[in-house]
Amino acid sequence: MSDTYFCHPATMFRRNIALQYHGYRQKEAEDFDFFSRIIKGNKTRNIHKVLLHYREHSTNRSKEAAQAIGLSVKTIFLDNFEYYLGTKKQADLFFAFQHDGELSVKDFLTVSKLNKRIIQKILSDYHKSYFSWDVLSCILVVLYLQCCAVVHRWILHVKTIVRPYYQKYFGKKL
Repeated sequence: MSDTYFCHPATMFRRNIALQYHGYRQKEAEDFDFFSRIIKGNKTRNIHKVLLHYREHSTNRSKEAAQAIGLSVKTIFLDNFEYYLGTKKQADLFFAFQHDGELSVKDFLTVSKLNKRIIQKILSDYHKSYFSWDVLSCILVVLYLQCCAVVHRWILHVKTIVRPYYQKYFGKKL
């Protein structure tokens, strides 16, 4: 919901779909915007084969216009969030988890419930069963990412608490 679904230069879709959604809009994160519009009304998928290796360098457009792209991504994310959940309530919390990998322990259940509702909407759109292997593996990945975000946050808190004692007793920084 906050990152592009497809590797932009390696996408294929029917011409009538591109025309139906009027192609790319002139805005930052135009590929994310275009794919977000397509995915809401069409069945899409990724193939499990690498077709392109993306190379990043210091003069990439995405690096030069990072701030403008970030604002555009947030706007598109909010549209996506509202599409999947019917509201923008708790969108900032979900964005912090999905885009930045930030999740506090107290927000774990809230984000889990939001993920479940989003998955249910996608399944409804695709007419898929909640108990198919593809769906269960996706749910496990989402749960794993949520756990990683919580553990990462715990580690940062522990480091903050331990840092002054570590420096005092061992004479070096943690």
